[in-house]
Amino acid sequence: MSLLFRSLPTVALRSKPCPLTCLPFYFFNFHINSRPTSLIINPPRRPLSSSSSSSTSVVVTDNRIPLSPPPNTTDALQWVSRNQYCGELTENDVGKRVRLCGWVALHRIHGGLTFINLRDQTGIVQITTLPDDFPDAHSTMNGLRLEYVVAIEGVVRPRPAESVNKKMKTGTIEVAAEDVQVLNAVRLKLPFLVTTADDAKDSAKEEIRLRYRCLDLRRPQMSSNIILRHRVVKLLRRYLEDVHDFVEVD
Repeated sequence: MSLLFRSLPTVALRSKPCPLTCLPFYFFNFHINSRPTSLIINPPRRPLSSSSSSSTSVVVTDNRIPLSPPPNTTDALQWVSRNQYCGELTENDVGKRVRLCGWVALHRIHGGLTFINLRDQTGIVQITTLPDDFPDAHSTMNGLRLEYVVAIEGVVRPRPAESVNKKMKTGTIEVAAEDVQVLNAVRLKLPFLVTTADDAKDSAKEEIRLRYRCLDLRRPQMSSNIILRHRVVKLLRRYLEDVHDFVEVD
């Protein structure tokens, strides 16, 4: 008899199945709401009897922070490639449609027109706008600042005689921008001006230059040093390998 009483609590516990733990995992249907973070678990449907006409559901609150939906990366995956370099444009390219990429070296507004000097590793070319024909490009160029990385598409045309700059390699031509796209913007104040850093009387301290090395390497002097080093090392290797059959081992 005592054995029978001892088994009664166990029987009583087992007679009340848990609606959550006793169900197979594949019967669970999870729905995560975007605003109130809750987890709704629906038990499997059973045949409805005449006495009950609705199924029950258990709501379990989840305090985790909901994840924001992934951003639309369609625009970010579009690759913008140039078909011409700034310093390689000449008067023979007048009338040609080009796509240029580079840094904004100079920005000025004069007579209702916006002008910028676009710089890449080959040189600088002047970009101008046509406010009446391409207002979107004109509006975008008005918001540009120094060292913005931009992609510009337009047509090469000769400069007016009064605005020819003989100090520039491309001083006799300019590009009329039809489409301007900002690839990267500058949010903070520049520690020193990249374009005029070599001509400035008070040059930036070496500590500042090393701290902002990405800007320092854009300077014309540093850029020419990198290219010169590359050409010297390339010439040495070609001479040793092609003439004397040297093998370079690291």
